[in-house]
Amino acid sequence: MEAAYKWTLAGVGGAVLAEASRQRLQPAFPPFLPASIQPAVHAMLERIAEMGGLSLAAHSVLAYTIHKLVLRLLRSSREEVVGALLRVVVVGMRSNPLTSGVVSSEFAKIEGKLEEMLTKDTRKMGEAVTSLPDAGMEVEEVLARMKEYRGAQVAFDDKKAFGGIYADDALAHLTTEAYAVFAESNGLYPGVFPAVRKFEAEVVQMSMSVLGGDKECCGVMTSGGTESIFLAMKSYRSEAREKGIEHAEIVAPSSVHPAFDKACDILGMKLKKVEVGSDLRAHVKNMKKAITARTIALVGSAPSFPHGVLDPIAMLAEIAKASGVGLHVDACYGGFLLPFLRKEGRIREDFDLRVSGVTSISADLHKYGMAPKGSSVLLWRGRERRRRHFFVCTDWSGGLYASPGFRGSHPGGVVAGTWAAMVGTGREGYTRAAMVAQQSLDDIRQYIEGIDGLEVLGEKEHSSLGVLAFNSVHPSLPILEVADEMEKKGWAVTRLQRPACMQVQAALRQGSTFASAFAADLKVAVEVVKKNKKEGKQEEGLAGIYGLAGTLPDRQTVGDILYSYLDSLYKL
Repeated sequence: MEAAYKWTLAGVGGAVLAEASRQRLQPAFPPFLPASIQPAVHAMLERIAEMGGLSLAAHSVLAYTIHKLVLRLLRSSREEVVGALLRVVVVGMRSNPLTSGVVSSEFAKIEGKLEEMLTKDTRKMGEAVTSLPDAGMEVEEVLARMKEYRGAQVAFDDKKAFGGIYADDALAHLTTEAYAVFAESNGLYPGVFPAVRKFEAEVVQMSMSVLGGDKECCGVMTSGGTESIFLAMKSYRSEAREKGIEHAEIVAPSSVHPAFDKACDILGMKLKKVEVGSDLRAHVKNMKKAITARTIALVGSAPSFPHGVLDPIAMLAEIAKASGVGLHVDACYGGFLLPFLRKEGRIREDFDLRVSGVTSISADLHKYGMAPKGSSVLLWRGRERRRRHFFVCTDWSGGLYASPGFRGSHPGGVVAGTWAAMVGTGREGYTRAAMVAQQSLDDIRQYIEGIDGLEVLGEKEHSSLGVLAFNSVHPSLPILEVADEMEKKGWAVTRLQRPACMQVQAALRQGSTFASAFAADLKVAVEVVKKNKKEGKQEEGLAGIYGLAGTLPDRQTVGDILYSYLDSLYKL
């Protein structure tokens, strides 16, 4: 009887509140709804109104929501209330036949925007090649087309797009030449291509000399950060199984790279993410609390990719040692930046194999190492740990097979280009490159601090290392709309979520004038957005998609948007 009474109240309350949201009215809350809950419900209705309100067909969904609210939310925070309410509403509308059409229609609009964004330039390149030609094109025609297509990289050539390319023209020329010399080689066959094997072993040794390795350390060269992280996680999983832990857990800060999510998903491990502190660094105390008997390793970033924040690696190492677990440092982004910033005094903390307790570290050479794409290293303290991610097959009819990592064949040109980048740059060259990049970001930080309405995320001592993130402190200045305005000026900027903010990266190739040019356009973009808001203009851009993705509590919906993006990559 009590349950039926609650459902009746919930149904009536849901209908009243849903109708209020549909008509965008200030709701008169039902008397049974506790006053302590009403602000959260009101906030939810405001959010629903911003999305266009609810149809009468959605009343049942909201009724269920109100029921859950009454039963559970007196013991939750207002933010949790709003999120839970919206999650139920969105999921309900997706599954309700009467409202699913509206959801599908909105998704079609988003898919159209994504497809247009990805194909607008390529569709200007002439008719797409969708069938293998019967007769091959002439060499001159092939090269002419490729040079023509390269002309679409306007933002990159203007140095307004980062694109994950770090080397300046001189070094890029050297690595391209080195690649060409060894283009016809394969690292899978060390007996056939002995120089490639030599280069690869020397790349690992040089990397260890930069990242604090000693005679007890070893490593492998990989195709990139994702493979380096995957192999590290595979090794830790094997170690866990040796210890009788079937379902191993990895504890990491919430800012950790998605490559860890991917690796743990594939390997069947649990990734326990611990919310970062107010300074955006790993919260050491809470990570310690998250350690259980199943924990096999902790993770720290040097720095984190979203905000360029250096986690307190030494403190994480202490709790890792005390708990008898490993510590992997993800230095994929900063592995060839931070050591040289440390040398010049820009940072003071150790973060690599110099820290006792760090058991593995990954570092991408194709980032600040300025090597060709497809180049990273995974370094270990102890050969046994490395051996755990080796793969051997002893009974294949094709012979004995062994590989140090995930890949089999791998291009010798990349290995040769990486070796050339390292020996051609040297410690002095890497120090200069690191300081040029970091000075640009420090200058941008200073410019942003002088623009009303913007703030840089993270404390200067530990943040803005290789990447700088900033957001808006005023509701009247949506940062994602500022990003849209920057793209109109030719800048390819990165949009972040939780919180919504913009990100800018810097490297040697962009030069010393990059910061002032970026800051000048940013100041104008901020004024344009402020003016648009005053005049009530709603600009069409990516702000809507990114804003939606960042605030929707139903992450399945966000995932569907990303799946649509991936589908669009293969449209012509």
